[in-house]
Amino acid sequence: MNRLVITDKANCTGCGACQNICPCDAISMQWDEEGFPYPLINERCIDCGQCIQVCPLINPLPTYGESLEDATVYAAWSNDEERRIQSTSGGLFSELALSVYETGGVVVGAVYDEAFMIHHMVSERAEDLGRLRQSKYAQSDIRLVFREIKQFLAQDRSVLFCGTPCQAAGLRAYLGGVPEKLLLCDFICRGINSPKAYAAYLKMLEQRHGAKVVKVQFKNKDKGWNQFHTKVTFGNGSVHHQDRNTDPFMQAYLRYNLVIRPCCHICKFKEDHRNVDLSLGDFWGVGKHASELDENKGTSVVLANTKKGKRAVEALDARVTSRVMSIEQVYGGNICLRQSVVAGNNRGRFLAELDQAGFKKAMQRYGRPPFITHCFSLVKQAAKKVCCWIGKS
Repeated sequence: MNRLVITDKANCTGCGACQNICPCDAISMQWDEEGFPYPLINERCIDCGQCIQVCPLINPLPTYGESLEDATVYAAWSNDEERRIQSTSGGLFSELALSVYETGGVVVGAVYDEAFMIHHMVSERAEDLGRLRQSKYAQSDIRLVFREIKQFLAQDRSVLFCGTPCQAAGLRAYLGGVPEKLLLCDFICRGINSPKAYAAYLKMLEQRHGAKVVKVQFKNKDKGWNQFHTKVTFGNGSVHHQDRNTDPFMQAYLRYNLVIRPCCHICKFKEDHRNVDLSLGDFWGVGKHASELDENKGTSVVLANTKKGKRAVEALDARVTSRVMSIEQVYGGNICLRQSVVAGNNRGRFLAELDQAGFKKAMQRYGRPPFITHCFSLVKQAAKKVCCWIGKS
């Protein structure tokens, strides 16, 4: 049998390359019990083996671009105030996208659908930029956009693709390389979250507010970039607005590591080479290196890993404010550039509990640190109080 078989879910990223390459459309991406997509092969399969050959985990791709140590690193932001504020970090993706639209090219990125679930879309209109920008904190359904990208490239049109490092690897494998007209971008990724958990979170909020969701904004900047909030707006005008330390979904993701895909805990794409033209992210801690680079409005870190990527950044010119930085200055605030996060102790229980108990009760039961970690936290809090008391006495 010459076909893809997933025996260990940690060895599948759900990048969709196999679905896109299949000549018989015998592969669909089906959601498992944790809410993540995995390839399912039906009776149309002819055992051609293309799905095996295209998998970037089974057949690792050759190195592309410079190493992290040799990449050109920028701290940057859009000079358009509104675009900067409406973006997750500094708005560099928006400026890159606009430059591609202006040449008649297309932009490919993640968008929300009517139910605020997430999928990748090919866009030919600058009017779509509002949907394409901003972080979306669950796995995006890649669908068949790799095929669409190939068609646009065949028409000699420029394409900007932005996705997770594993999605970018899937596209490289599908295309057999990175054509000159393709600007391949990824972002500094902590791990992709379960769409099932994300949907359960939205359902909990709708029940709490008594209305349907009409807008979702992760990393909302109403209270500044450094204290980013999750802001969800509802049809009756009410608003859920909590910071990363108190919002339940952010706690499940950032604090307890309960909702991340298995492969992300042993990510194969945190290597010395990013293997894309550009890597984007938040330049957390940039103010420690140069206070004027943190206006609390969002500052992007941009890693130009190829000459093509560097030309794309330099071509933005008057659109952005930028400064060359070092990769060492990036590491401090972005440890996930090189490190995978460890799965939470209660991860499996939490995801299983969602189906019957819902997000709120699952968090009440499993959204807590291990006992030893909890005790250590209490000791630290007590020590701080003692220090304050000594300082006042």
